[in-house]
Amino acid sequence: MHHQLPHRLLPVCQVPMMIVENLISAFLSASKILDRPECKERGLQILEFLWEKCRASNGVMFHCYDDEPNTPGLLVDQVYMGIALLDAHGITGKPDCLSRAASIGDEV
Repeated sequence: MHHQLPHRLLPVCQVPMMIVENLISAFLSASKILDRPECKERGLQILEFLWEKCRASNGVMFHCYDDEPNTPGLLVDQVYMGIALLDAHGITGKPDCLSRAASIGDEV
C-alpha cells in the first residue's frame, strides 16, 4: 500500500540547501528502488523550485531560503545542488539536468 506524500514536506525557509538537496537525491533514489513515481515527481518539483527561486543572478545557489533566498555562494551548496542535478539526470535522462549541473560546476 502506497502512502500519500505530504503536500508540504518541510519548511524550506529554515533548512540549509544542502539538506534539501540530499532530500531530493533521496526522493529520486526511492522512486527507482521502491517503484514510487510520486517520489520522483516530488524530488523534481523541489529541484525545480531551488533552481528557479534559490539561484543568484550570477548562477550560484543560495544557502537558505526564508521567503526569499539569502547567503549566496557557499561551496557546499554548489556541490550538493550539482549532485542532486546529476542524480536527477541519472533517473530522468533529461539533458537540462546535466547542463544545469555543468553550469554550477563552471561557477565553482
